Amino acid sequence: MLASMQLSLLTGFLLPTCLVGAVSQQDVQQAVDRLDDLIQSVLNDTEVPSIAAAVVYNDSIIYANAFGVREVGSNESATPETVYQLASLSKPISSTIVAQLVSDGYLDWSSKTNELDSTIELSDPWITREVTIEDLFSHRSGLFGGGGDDLESFNYKRSEILSRMKYLPDRLFQDYISI
Repeated sequence: MLASMQLSLLTGFLLPTCLVGAVSQQDVQQAVDRLDDLIQSVLNDTEVPSIAAAVVYNDSIIYANAFGVREVGSNESATPETVYQLASLSKPISSTIVAQLVSDGYLDWSSKTNELDSTIELSDPWITREVTIEDLFSHRSGLFGGGGDDLESFNYKRSEILSRMKYLPDRLFQDYISI
């Protein structure tokens, strides 16, 4: 439990440094130097099969490592390239990245998704034209929860999953759907 709290505190220190950029390289390196021991300690104290971590500083990867095995019962080691099913953990990560892009003026919450990626097509052409980033993050796109998630398990590429979105049944556009 203590290791988990330490890792959380370290993560809490490192994440803001990525967003603010006002922390010295020495401070970041001191934190990174502690990561291996902290992560290994968390892995030993929990039933998590693996942990992968990366730290980016000044647009460069300064740390990337993985610990443990890819899945329970396997002897295959996890690597920094191991793909994890993050499920709902991707929501705060994605929203933080998009919020930064909005803050920097690259996007707006009202940006239409098909203007950002013309390959996205939903079952209703009008919804395809009108759905915004805000609709997606507010669960108001009309998509059912988990739409397309199962295809990842079958090694479909992101482009293939997006191209199949038009075949998914939809719900009422801009009605909140808890997913």
